[in-house]
Amino acid sequence: MKEAMTVSIKTPCSEKWESFTPTQQGGFCQLCNKTVADLTKMSERELLEFLRARTGSTCVRMRKNQLGRHDVPVPARVVPGLQLFKTAAATLILALVGRQGYSLPNVVKPINGIEASTQKKDAQIAWPAKSVSVSGKVVDESGQPLPGVNILLQGTTLGTTSDLDGRFSFPQPVEEGQTLLFTFIGYLTQEFKVKGSVSDALEINMAMDEMDITGELLIDQPYTVEPSLWSKIRRLF
Repeated sequence: MKEAMTVSIKTPCSEKWESFTPTQQGGFCQLCNKTVADLTKMSERELLEFLRARTGSTCVRMRKNQLGRHDVPVPARVVPGLQLFKTAAATLILALVGRQGYSLPNVVKPINGIEASTQKKDAQIAWPAKSVSVSGKVVDESGQPLPGVNILLQGTTLGTTSDLDGRFSFPQPVEEGQTLLFTFIGYLTQEFKVKGSVSDALEINMAMDEMDITGELLIDQPYTVEPSLWSKIRRLF
């Protein structure tokens, strides 16, 4: 079992972080007369500890990817006799799996003196993935061409870059289902999953990456997230 909480900043501060007076916790805002805690360099574990210990109103500086839902592990409660039950259940499951794995082959009995034969199932044919050529244009939020964008085939070192007009043509055909990554400094990485056919008018829109956001921290009350049935079974092991 685990708990989840949703973190947000409803009204971002308009003051620039560079204008704050540096402090041990982060920075001091002269306008609000408050110390703003800098959470941008915290790991997920450190962030969770901060959120759980938070009391009252707090102004923070966070990365945008730190906002949203956070899962908080809840220590399991030990119930007397439960461990013995788990051990017995795990042993039973392992025994059943073991029997199934080493079961004897089915014996086909003769019918009217003629030995029956089993029919083999048709083998599944693995069709090769379809390959397509990918080309198009990369633009920014205002629709202007974006030159110098790196286009990389995910999981490989194969790639190219957009030209002065934002146009690109991938150097070799890409298989259907593979993903192209579009990266550029100061912009969010965009992913494009290749389909069966790609239009020559393909256009990739890149959005600016706002590195951080400052304001009053809002946390919804933690709520319980029940584990799935498969997760409950896995805990037995």
